[in-house]
Amino acid sequence: MQWWQYPPETDRLTELRHQRMLLRTLADDIALAARRLLPAGAPAEWRSEAQRAYLDRRWELAALLARAERSIEETLTAVLARIDSVKAQLAAEEVTAAAAATTLVPQAPGGARATPGGWSE
Repeated sequence: MQWWQYPPETDRLTELRHQRMLLRTLADDIALAARRLLPAGAPAEWRSEAQRAYLDRRWELAALLARAERSIEETLTAVLARIDSVKAQLAAEEVTAAAAATTLVPQAPGGARATPGGWSE
């Protein structure tokens, strides 16, 4: 196969499974980072404008990460659907190949019996 040709579906399935693994890892990392950003609450002594702005910015970042996590989950769902589609296509191709490889065995006519010279009635 030349470099400019598309890979066979089995290679595509391997590639999709790798993408699934990467997306799951990324989703876990984002969820962990978002949980770390959520402040437990501002202490009462945080009264300066800079301290309140810092707390607000952490909330904004946590919201951005939550949106990113949702986008990754949507992408992961699409990859899982594509994996199922490729698996179904491969299964259909296997059935077609098996049906094409099956050779027909001649059947004896009516009440005939097989003999070394052919069929006898």
